[in-house]
Amino acid sequence: MVDYSDMQNNLIKLGLSEKEISIYQFILTKSICSITAISKTTNIPRTTVYRICEDLANKKLIEWIIDQNGRKVHPANINSLEHIIIDKKEELENTKTTVNNLISLIKFTPKKVPLTQVRYFKGKEGTRQIVWNSLEAEKEIIGYSVYGRKEIIGEKFNDKYAFEFKKRNLIDKVITNKIFVPKIKKALAGIHQQKYDHVRIIPQKDFYVSGDTYIYNNIYAVSFWNKDEIIGVEIENPEIAKVQKSIFNYLWQKAVPLVKFIKS
Repeated sequence: MVDYSDMQNNLIKLGLSEKEISIYQFILTKSICSITAISKTTNIPRTTVYRICEDLANKKLIEWIIDQNGRKVHPANINSLEHIIIDKKEELENTKTTVNNLISLIKFTPKKVPLTQVRYFKGKEGTRQIVWNSLEAEKEIIGYSVYGRKEIIGEKFNDKYAFEFKKRNLIDKVITNKIFVPKIKKALAGIHQQKYDHVRIIPQKDFYVSGDTYIYNNIYAVSFWNKDEIIGVEIENPEIAKVQKSIFNYLWQKAVPLVKFIKS
């Protein structure tokens, strides 16, 4: 049984308002819920509920789900809360205790997770979350990259990710285009080093690479950025992930190992 009074105290320490706490605790009791359902139950106007849900999503406490009936929300996974700890540790050491208390309470909140989930991310924080989520890979992360994400997520965050990546003994297999070889050499010279045989090159005319793609476990995630927008989407579905993995493996066999380009 969850002690909601104890949870409320921890949420207050995180800076949540009374309405934010009311809405968040309601979402915790549901698998997925609409803005309308939250509004009816909490007696808070829809426009206010929507704004608060945006704030809760920015605070990594909930996530947006997109289905055939529109946008809905559901509680964020514990990994998102752990990201809060890492991000805030340098500012306030006692935040770690507060968030750990909250995580331990949420673990006992029953909820059914649907087979398919679609999560939408926006801005630099969204890209950081997609990158950090990939650390949940069981063994390896495969995908495509233009090797430019450090400019988006920042060198400090990239170093944190690289440290965790190494600590978890993960493998990163990447397919890219020849045009990005100079960027690759620079990226692999940093903390996040990997063997050159983990990167392969494919002609741009055969397969055009843009942004970053991460495929792992049952997740297929993509992120794109330009001067006007930074967006990303995670799709959690075993069949979609299986199809994308088979496409990658096919391309991997046709691609040329990076080491041949480095030597030449």
